[in-house]
Amino acid sequence: MEFYTKVKVLIILFIIMFPIMRYIYNFYIKKSNTYDVYVINMKKDKKRLKKITEQLNESGIKFKKVLGVDGKTLHKDILKKNKMIKEKTPDDFTLPKIGCSLSHKKTWIHAYKHGNKYNDILVIDDNAILRPGFKEKLNDLVYELRGVKYDICYLGRKPLVKDNKKHEKSLSNNVEKALKSEMGGGYIINRNSLVRVLDNYKIIDDKPDKMFHSGKLEVVSSKDNILDK
Repeated sequence: MEFYTKVKVLIILFIIMFPIMRYIYNFYIKKSNTYDVYVINMKKDKKRLKKITEQLNESGIKFKKVLGVDGKTLHKDILKKNKMIKEKTPDDFTLPKIGCSLSHKKTWIHAYKHGNKYNDILVIDDNAILRPGFKEKLNDLVYELRGVKYDICYLGRKPLVKDNKKHEKSLSNNVEKALKSEMGGGYIINRNSLVRVLDNYKIIDDKPDKMFHSGKLEVVSSKDNILDK
């Protein structure tokens, strides 16, 4: 009889403690950083760096700066010869846009070589504006992404498909499937997808957004923009 009494007590304790333990676990997971943060900034844009640094510091987010590529210093013929861009690129793929694209690729390579191999990669443009409650919203988003199949997640974006909201599937409270869009200041790359992202961008032929929506990657987005550009 004493054995069954002990079992009953253990069951009751488990029923009482389980919700508390689950809350503590979820709270810890949501508050823990599971991403490496990179800010792309060109040497000449000191004011931009100062502004984004102040915003991230206010949110308690540490980051690494990646020196952006200045498109004005590039030459298409040299880039083609070195197989950095394709022979045929869109007419509107100007040198500044090429410099921007190379900057993002440079960031991914840096994350691959030097980042925490268990952390996802968060890339932010230096002219991004963080919305109120950015850190909390980001943590909620990252937590939910663990239950979502994705390669890229926009933190802010501009949809390029008319009425696309009617066709975008909700995946969780804060995450939705993203149709063709233009990034609006920042995005997350799934660490497990980083090699595939780099493989799809070996030779650049357009902006990262076009590669994201090539059909080879799973692209999702925060339902509400948590930063702007």
